[in-house]
Order: sequence, then C-alpha cells, then structure tokens
Amino acid sequence: MKHSLFIILIISILSCNQFKRENAPIKPNPSGKSGEIVVVIDDKYWDSRIGDTILFKLSEPFGVLPQDEPFFNVVHIPYSSFQSIFKTHRNLVFIDIDSKYTTPEVKVKRDKWANYQLIYTFFAPNDSAFLELWRDNVDKMMSAFFEEEMSRYQKSFANDLNKKAMQEIADMYHISMQIPTGFYLDVKKEHFAWISRETEISSQGIFIYDYSYTDTNTFTQKYLIAKRDLITKENVPGPNEGTYMQTEKRVPIESQAINLNGQYALLLRGLWYTENYFLGGPFVSITTLDEKRNRIITVEAYVYAGKQDKKLYLWQTEAIIRTLKIL
Repeated sequence: MKHSLFIILIISILSCNQFKRENAPIKPNPSGKSGEIVVVIDDKYWDSRIGDTILFKLSEPFGVLPQDEPFFNVVHIPYSSFQSIFKTHRNLVFIDIDSKYTTPEVKVKRDKWANYQLIYTFFAPNDSAFLELWRDNVDKMMSAFFEEEMSRYQKSFANDLNKKAMQEIADMYHISMQIPTGFYLDVKKEHFAWISRETEISSQGIFIYDYSYTDTNTFTQKYLIAKRDLITKENVPGPNEGTYMQTEKRVPIESQAINLNGQYALLLRGLWYTENYFLGGPFVSITTLDEKRNRIITVEAYVYAGKQDKKLYLWQTEAIIRTLKIL
C-alpha cells in the first residue's frame, strides 16, 4: 500500500514537471508589418557607405510590378535604441563590426523573442570584411526572409479556411491547396477554376488549369506564356465584349525554378492586361508536372488594385498557390 502511494506520488510530481515544461511561457506572435525589416546598426556605419549598401539592396524593386515597390521596407535602429519593443519584430538584421572578431561570420536564429521570427546577424572585424560578407550572403538572406513571409501567411490562413471550396478543388482537380475564408470558387470547369476575393479597393484571384503533358519544351517561359494566353482568352473575359486577359510582353517576364513541396516547378512573374480595355496588374504563376496523370498543372495568382500598392496583395495570393500539392 505504501509502495503504491509512493509510486503514485512520484508519477504525479513527474507529470507536473512535464506539464510545466510543455507549458513554459509562450512567446508572442511577431510584431511589425509584412515586408518590413529592422536593421540594427550603429549610426556611424549607417551614415556611411555601409548603410547605403544595405539600404540599396534591401529596398531594391520587388519582382515585376506596374510601379516599383521596395522588396523590403527598411527601419534603421541603432544599438543604443534597440529596446524590448523591437525585439519581437518579425525580421531582424544585426550588423556588428568590431576588431574583436577575427573571422567574418553570419549567424541565423529563429524564434528568439517571438514565434515565427527570423534573425540574421553579421559579425565582421572591419568595414571591408563586412561588405564582402554582405555581398556573399545578402541574396540568400533576402530569399530566406521572403520564404518566411510566405510561411507566416500560410500559418495565418490555416486558422480559417474555406473547406468547402478546398474539397471541391480536391475532387475536381486532384490537388490540395489552402483557400482562406473570403476567397470563393467562382468558376469550376473540367480544366479550369477561378477563385477570387473582391473588395472595394482590390481584386485578388487564383486560376487553376491543367492540360496533357505532350511537349518536352513545356517548362520554358515561351511555351507557358503562349499556353497562358490561350487559356485566359477563353476563360477570363473583360467587362466588355471582345475584352479578355492577356500577358504583357513589353515588360520582361521573370522565371525561376523552385522546389514546390518537394516537386520541381517553374515560377513566372509578369504583368497582365485586358485586351481592348484599360485594366491590368501583376501575376505570378507556378507550373508543375503530375506524373501519375501525365498532365501539367498551373496555379496562378493575380492582383488588380488600381492606384494602390500591389506587392502585399500579390504576396498573400502567392502564399496560397505555394501550398499546392498533387493528390
């Protein structure tokens, strides 16, 4: 009897300790706006060639948009002003230049002061060593911050999904894709679907279309744009008769091979316009191969927002199409 009580007591104590570990103080969600980066660096470096180099790169134009918008909005904070209010920011970059460091180094941390937080720290012994370290790592860093923004959107969407639309997409097109509440499945044909969210100031849309894989040149920009124009001409009419969506070819289209949830895909960024009508905006498309069904699948996000900035509207819809998985 005594042994049994002792064992029960020990189990209770261990359970309480485990409960405490599992329920340790919860970190807050990150602060700051999407697309914003806080750069922590002393004023003497910020007000020099180093600061100019950092600002020029981080705020370079993003992708293909109707008007230039910075990749990231940069906020500079000197170390002396870096208080707790900034510690939970989503994207942090620390620049530490000091002769005590013998070797330039970049360190990456996640979730130090907040959930879903990404922090890059650059250590360098002098100005020239930092600039070289920056050049070698900045593109990789910017890609990591962008991917983190995509992930944050996806985590946010996952809390409130249009499950009815998702099931219809799965049943008709044999794919899974997050569709947040507020987006509606407006058109569903055998090989074409149109999902959208409309507000007074913006229109965000997603196309899903597929076709047989018959041409080894499919994964080229030229082929995919030609196929896109055929499909949008047939399925995406404008407001008047004889108007329809097409790809703007007077502006360079960007293409990039990506890993889409473990599968090869080609991503395109460009502008769309409405034939015979003054309407247009940016788009991003992702195309991949469904080997089992021998078909090509394209998911595309587009935005119309008049004179409004469009980057974040596009990021939101791009985050959705990046959840694509073939069933």
